[in-house]
Amino acid sequence: MYLAHRFNTIGIIMDHTEKLLLRASEVSELAGLGKSKTYELIAAGIIPSVRIGKSVRVPAGRLREWIEALPTHSHATAPRKANDAPIRKMG
Repeated sequence: MYLAHRFNTIGIIMDHTEKLLLRASEVSELAGLGKSKTYELIAAGIIPSVRIGKSVRVPAGRLREWIEALPTHSHATAPRKANDAPIRKMG
């Protein structure tokens, strides 16, 4: 379940261990999502998962791919509602 040495994107061996299969609670923590939302996304098949017996796990690599494929939005160009206060810069 652990990978002792892993190549990063430029081929250098990284000297750490990484879990290959994650529990929903670990996915929740890593992705910064609530547990209920994480379970909902896994059950709906939105977050890729595998079933091993009665256990459901999320492959770490597939989770990373899923996150990287999510659309990004620029908050600077997002339309504001009429009752929103203007955004002020700190400093």
